[in-house]
This record gives sequence, structure tokens and C-alpha cells, in this order.
Amino acid sequence: MLRLPKPIQLSPQEKAILENISAKDIEWEEDGDNGFVIYLICNLPVERANPSIQIAIQPIQDIFYQVHINIDKGLQGLKLSNKVYESLVKWLGHIYSGKGRVQNPIIKKVLFNLSKTSGITCYENSVAKICISDSNPEKKELLKKFQIIENRSILKEMLFSRIKHSERIYK
Repeated sequence: MLRLPKPIQLSPQEKAILENISAKDIEWEEDGDNGFVIYLICNLPVERANPSIQIAIQPIQDIFYQVHINIDKGLQGLKLSNKVYESLVKWLGHIYSGKGRVQNPIIKKVLFNLSKTSGITCYENSVAKICISDSNPEKKELLKKFQIIENRSILKEMLFSRIKHSERIYK
């Protein structure tokens, strides 16, 4: 599902440029899809670094945008993840992260940092976390749908619990 990033070794000057960019310096364009995810091109001020960040957006219930990211080791340590995620929220309008889906502790920290970012508000429930651009005109509607998925999850748990309980009683 996620494409592999192109390995890169940056010069000290290129590292300095990338360390000092802001989320506003990152631009996005679509790069096709595979029927399950939409691939994006991350356009950075150091153009040759672009293939070294691979981004796929997985639509969840055709409403929420779950991000899958893979950054080459040559770009790690430059604090790009925070800037990339902030830029994505502002470009897409929001990002969604299902609980239990995040395996990288760095991304957990990035999602936490997003909640402290000006212009972005994050919400969390028992199912997921969503970070929404404050300028997103669909913010209220997204929050309603975000609450609905939590309620559906709770109802499913209750139903499965009752089914398991009735299986024990009637066996």
C-alpha cells in the first residue's frame, strides 16, 4: 500500500534548508491511487528530497483521511514530520488516526504536537483522533460524524458482549 521512499543523503546546506522550513513551505499534489489509497507528492524546497517522503491517504468511510507516511532515514531528524503533518491538515482540511493504527512512537508525538499547533484543533475519542484545520468549513459536520463512529463502536461492543453472554447462558 505505501510506496518505499527513495534513499537520500543530503548536503549540510540542504539539511539546513529543510530544518528551517515551515509547514507553509510544503506543497502537495496528487500522484494517482490504487483503489484503496491516494498517493501524494510532497514538494519540498529541496526538490531532490521529494521522492524520499512517501505519503498515502486512506479514506475511512469515505469521510476521514488517514495518513500513511514513510520518510527515508536521510531525512529523519530534521523535524520534517511535524511540518508535513501540519501542512497536510491545512491542505486536506483534516487528518484522522485510528487508535491502535499508529505503530511509530514518533508519529504519536507528532499527533500530540498537532494538538498544540495554532490553527488546528484535535479531538480524541475511544476509537480515533482527528485533527481539523480551524478554517475547514466542514468542521462541525466532521465532528458530528466523528462522534457517530464512536457511538457505533460502543454499540458494536455492547452487541458483541450480549451475544457472547447469551452464548454462555444457552449452551
